[in-house]
Amino acid sequence: MTREMRRNFALLAVDAVFFFITLSLAGHDNVLPLFAAGLTTSAPLIGLVPAIALGLWVVPQVLLAGFVQRQASKWRVMALSMLGRLGMALIAAACFSPLAGRPAALLALFLALFAVYMASDGVIVIALADMLPRLLPERERVRLFALTQVITGLLGLLAGGMVSWALANPSWPFPRNYGVLLALASVALLISAVALLLLPRTPGPVEVKRASAYGVAWRDRRFRRMVLSQLLSSGVWLAVPFFGVHATQQLALPSTIAGLFVIASSVAYIVASLALGVIGERHGLHWIIRCGSALVIASPLVALAVDIAGHATPPVYALVYVGIGVFNSLRMLGFRNYVFALAPDGLRPTYVGLANGIVGLAAVMPVLGGWLLEATSFSILFALAALCGLGGFGLSLTLPNVTTEAASTEG
Repeated sequence: MTREMRRNFALLAVDAVFFFITLSLAGHDNVLPLFAAGLTTSAPLIGLVPAIALGLWVVPQVLLAGFVQRQASKWRVMALSMLGRLGMALIAAACFSPLAGRPAALLALFLALFAVYMASDGVIVIALADMLPRLLPERERVRLFALTQVITGLLGLLAGGMVSWALANPSWPFPRNYGVLLALASVALLISAVALLLLPRTPGPVEVKRASAYGVAWRDRRFRRMVLSQLLSSGVWLAVPFFGVHATQQLALPSTIAGLFVIASSVAYIVASLALGVIGERHGLHWIIRCGSALVIASPLVALAVDIAGHATPPVYALVYVGIGVFNSLRMLGFRNYVFALAPDGLRPTYVGLANGIVGLAAVMPVLGGWLLEATSFSILFALAALCGLGGFGLSLTLPNVTTEAASTEG
């Protein structure tokens, strides 16, 4: 690598590491749903947490992809969008304010600020999507994602211990224990933002109108298959926010098990990042998606087996989060890189925005899962999530190999 590429690699690594530390300390798949569960007993409202994370993160990518694509400075768009990250710090502060004694008001503030944070980060994603292929070639991007995911997975083990420690500390009664975690996550977000702002302000190409660009993307059969495969695999989110609720309320496991969930997810994330990175380099990005989507199905299947058995020890239940760790690794190493490889130069914001927008339909799944849970049972919820994952794996088997060098659009 050149000196400039090494600098870019280092800055992007710092961003990725500290951003994923944020997700470990305040993840929308485990910690934040439990935070919401402490403020309300409504399953749909608990499911709204990951729905916001998945939905409002992608809505701006669809609506603003054309706008971002027409801007000469994607760096400036990214910099302005960083302001939304202040919402996490405000939520942390609210946990130590008089709002701590008013659950409904604190929940409303949390959901509103969390929505602002996720929407602004969605804009950051499409701006960075245009910049990234110019900062690093495909081979180095795969290595970057694999390396940083291993590092963040290792740090996630420490984060899991911190989560358990904070939630069990008698000096911080609810919601202050979650306020501590959110404050630490806000510091990690700040470091991530500084690293991104130090990236070079290289002007990007300004391309075609949004409508025609979306048409180009959708006519690409490889793009359609990949997006639908990811959407079906994301069906696991019907059940994800309720794994912790199932463990603590249905099986009477202690709330501190959330730390063990973070550790299990992190270990799976590390192993998957190493294994899928090697698979990608040797066999292609399509094999990353195939192998990863097959393993994601394990999460709802293990939860279903435990629910049928009616009991589980904390280590056994933590196996539920193995598939979630794999899924988190798969999104960047597999699906995101596949889109980067498909997209013609200058159309990446549109390709990434449209892909994430379609996959963003999965944002309603946690809320639907909450309604389904209230109407039926945990077993039916977990079984349906497993069926969705099976469909995603089946469709992944139809994906062809693709590289940046051979990314001419297929009709």
